[in-house]
Parts: sequence; structure tokens; C-alpha cells
Amino acid sequence: MEYNFEVAGIYYDNKDGTSRKDFIKKHLDIDDYTKINVSLIRHGGNKHDRNAIGVYISKSGFFGFNNLMIGFVPREDVKEISPMLKEDGCRVSH
Repeated sequence: MEYNFEVAGIYYDNKDGTSRKDFIKKHLDIDDYTKINVSLIRHGGNKHDRNAIGVYISKSGFFGFNNLMIGFVPREDVKEISPMLKEDGCRVSH
């Protein structure tokens, strides 16, 4: 099964104050996405949606970074994807 969605919440800041939008512009405005890893992580304690799934990216290499949150899976897609993450049966590709 395949899901395509636009990441929700990219115009909000992360809890540590980092701007998701600025981070995306700085690090994802590239031609080669092969070094970018995408992770979907359940946010069961989210006060707005107990099924929330965060979208995180990492990049290997000298100027790399680890698991920076860029937003959420849209609410309308979460109910189908969340159980797959719970069962560890979801593969993310880009």
C-alpha cells in the first residue's frame, strides 16, 4: 500500500524554537535527496490528536543532522498509517 501526502505543520516552530520552514528551505533545497532519511514517529501523547505521527528527517555526511522534526502526517491520513507504525510494518521512501 502506498500513501502520498504533504507534510502538515511546516509553518510552526519546534518546541526548541527552531523554525521548521527555515530548516526545510536550508537543508532540502537540493537536487540529490538520496542522503535524506525520513522517519515517521508516533506521538501518542499529543494533546491535539492521540494518533499524531511526526515526520522527521536525517541526513548523513559531514554537514548531516539527526531526526529533525519538519511536521506531521495530515490528520486525514493518520488513522490508516498509525496502526502500521504500531505493528512496525511501515516503510518510508522518498
